[in-house]
Amino acid sequence: MRFDVRGMGDSKGGERRFDQLDADIRSAVDCFMASVDLKSVVIWGLCDAASAALFYAYQDHRVAGLVLLNPWVFTEQGSAKTFLRHYYLQRFLSSDFWRKVFLFKFDFIGAIVSFADILKKVVKGPLQASAVSTSSAVHIDDGLPLPVRMRECFKQFGKPVLLILSGRDLTADEFRLVVADDSVWQALLSDPLVTKRDFPEADHTFSSAEWRDRVADWSVNWIRAL
Repeated sequence: MRFDVRGMGDSKGGERRFDQLDADIRSAVDCFMASVDLKSVVIWGLCDAASAALFYAYQDHRVAGLVLLNPWVFTEQGSAKTFLRHYYLQRFLSSDFWRKVFLFKFDFIGAIVSFADILKKVVKGPLQASAVSTSSAVHIDDGLPLPVRMRECFKQFGKPVLLILSGRDLTADEFRLVVADDSVWQALLSDPLVTKRDFPEADHTFSSAEWRDRVADWSVNWIRAL
């Protein structure tokens, strides 16, 4: 069952932030369970929908698994690191960049200002990696930095997860950087309950039919294995 949360797509109502969708997801699960003879459900989400699913899932025993695609873990510092490592490096190595330099068409002043702004964000202090109770009934603090809050929700969920990451996507790149800098995230993703699929050629939304079909096959086969 595909559904739109309030204020999005086919659904009326005031639009809400992705981290305020627990009631909408619960309503959808309630409706699905009432309409079809089901014992449990799997929530499938892309980008901030993946994050919203993760925030919700540990609170509902009916959720048997999650399929998370390119989860949204945005912070200013994380985004700046990702941009610096991926965009600027690729830009520096591109022939188009050097063509503009040699033809005196490159905006050096603008580039320096932009680069300095990125560096300023990168050198900010590290994210607060707060410890959270391991009780299954715990409520995850909404005030935690987004990557930490998602990590703690992931830890509380403790059920099968399929994680799919695109190769041509800054959102997925930022998620990889978050994991690389956090040993707790690394331990969570190395759990046997987690299945990881890297998709090097795909963009953020898997915009070709071939890419969507492959993601669908991965998802269906994984759900059947549950």
